[in-house]
Amino acid sequence: MTDQQGRVVIFRGVNLVNKNSPYTYLSSGITEEDARIIRAAGMNIVRLGIIWGAIEPSPGQYNDVYLKDISNTITMLKTYGINTLLDMHQDQYSTSCNGVGAPDWATIVNFAKFPKGCNPNKLPFPKGELTDLSVSDAWDGFWQNKNSASTGLVGLQDRYAETWAYVVKSIGGTPGIVGYEIMNEPYPGTVCKAKMLGDECILFDQGVYAKFIEKVSSKIRNVDSKTLIFFEPSVFFDFGTATHVTPPNVPNLGFSFHPYLTMGHVLANTFVYHNKFPNLPLLATEWGAFTGDKPLTENMVPAEITAGSMRLDKAMMPAIYWTYANPAPSSFLPGAFRQGLVWDLNKPRTTPNLMVDRLNALTWPYPQAVSGTPLEWSFHPERQLFQLSYSTNSPSGQRLDINARTEIILPSERFKNGYEVFVEGAKVVSTRNANLLVLLNQSDAKNVKILVKGL
Repeated sequence: MTDQQGRVVIFRGVNLVNKNSPYTYLSSGITEEDARIIRAAGMNIVRLGIIWGAIEPSPGQYNDVYLKDISNTITMLKTYGINTLLDMHQDQYSTSCNGVGAPDWATIVNFAKFPKGCNPNKLPFPKGELTDLSVSDAWDGFWQNKNSASTGLVGLQDRYAETWAYVVKSIGGTPGIVGYEIMNEPYPGTVCKAKMLGDECILFDQGVYAKFIEKVSSKIRNVDSKTLIFFEPSVFFDFGTATHVTPPNVPNLGFSFHPYLTMGHVLANTFVYHNKFPNLPLLATEWGAFTGDKPLTENMVPAEITAGSMRLDKAMMPAIYWTYANPAPSSFLPGAFRQGLVWDLNKPRTTPNLMVDRLNALTWPYPQAVSGTPLEWSFHPERQLFQLSYSTNSPSGQRLDINARTEIILPSERFKNGYEVFVEGAKVVSTRNANLLVLLNQSDAKNVKILVKGL
């Protein structure tokens, strides 16, 4: 990803999704204190969940009050230097399926097969999605673009695409938005089940799902010609399977994914895919989701966060942690709050409600803007040692303006006694021990090497 100056931009941040009705962030308890906590940890992005059912409570009727709350939240985050990726979030399709995402009117189930409706036993996420065929049937209706009297005789995907277009038209111009993510963890339905990951998944990826990505991204492009649009592979990619989606010919399209179960394996699959489509920017939009339960007990979580951050650095992968807080109905996802850095947004941001050890582990140095092309970067917490090297040519091979700054986030939590900087090929222009280390390339430098050592 590059900015208007041609610099490579790296995002590091946290997720924030309110899964409780009415799904607003004002009602969830998010305040400016949370923005300050996020920014003090050095993070520069929030993946902010928006809910289709909250946006379009009735077919073709949109909730501008809800969208105003989203816009206000984006503005508040931007005040603290935090960007926003808008994520149309779903888990287990809809509230009718004991999940969150689609409105109830958009849940079309074959009642001849499933007379009790979708997920009648109220299985929690993700068990309901993985094991209850009625949930898969609801997904099938979506992928088949079914319509009914409840949808106003308009196909479900068509409604979804129009909803995205309305969101972008209404609040897309809000300063701070850096991207739109089409859908969180799309589930293929009966076309490709969890125990059947062969040709069926390929057919889904290359067929209905590729067409869906093109449909939605084209609708967004009709309203916004520039802002990045990210699409995810099917949710099975997070389990370590490959993806076979051919991206549509839509400008400024990116690939987002969730390196969960085996981070190294998912990252490897990501790079295999990226080798086929090298023009797609990459962004890991979820990782982590640690609860502190067995087998990974709470005292082990900070070390796991550290290990994950180091793996992501080695891959030079921008990444967004799941999650800052996870307000969700207990019937939908028992214990969901335990995944958060903050467990209850209506309580003070102090221990034990604020998981300080997790937050400190996530507080991490990284280059947020590079005047050239990164070659590698790393941070070793025990040694308080950060290193970055980069070519002064942009990814397209161009020399950038001599005033284009390289910016490195150096949170004070990691360098409590200050730091010293060793540089080849650039000069430091920021103040001593600043949380943002700023450098300008030397005019004759082909490569730059930076070493930061804590005192």
